[in-house]
Amino acid sequence: MPEIQVAQGHVATLITDIQIALNVGSEAGVCLGDTVTLSRSVEIIDPISKETLGGVLLAKLKLVVTMVSKKYCVATVTDRAPVGKSGGGFRPLKRVVNNPFTSDDDLNEVHVEIGEKVRVTRGGDDEPPF
Repeated sequence: MPEIQVAQGHVATLITDIQIALNVGSEAGVCLGDTVTLSRSVEIIDPISKETLGGVLLAKLKLVVTMVSKKYCVATVTDRAPVGKSGGGFRPLKRVVNNPFTSDDDLNEVHVEIGEKVRVTRGGDDEPPF
């Protein structure tokens, strides 16, 4: 089934280090199990002319909707941290933090701000086709 966009919204609050609340809910078409993506935009600038050429949207965190109300929903992190320096098979969930200066050498933390844009989708493949 192809991925369809259900809603666009914003981060309303950080609930725990693995849960966030969004300002969209069932009235916007959000359902349990929908995928939430937080992205960051990277601006592409010509190194010679300094002209902005465009931008690329990169996913920085994936979550799944675990609770839905009329006007809001709660989503839980599904992204796993990268394998640590010691290797091993256990990969903890990434953690949500609201401090942009938090330092984490293992890249386990993702900075999320209140008001940050999110995209809610349904369907699609869990893994890319490559």
